[in-house]
Amino acid sequence: MPSYTPPLRDMQFVMHELLNVTADLQAIPQFADTDVETINAILEEGGKFASEGDFSR
Repeated sequence: MPSYTPPLRDMQFVMHELLNVTADLQAIPQFADTDVETINAILEEGGKFASEGDFSR
């Protein structure tokens, strides 16, 4: 069975360096506490879910 390794560094580069999502999210009052570390943690956990899941059913 093939395995999937999410391109986390590429996703982080696009989100932080190209799109600057942290500043955009912080402009929304509900997400004012969002920081780079939080976004990276969400990406990492999503990557774990995508790579460890058995979606063959």
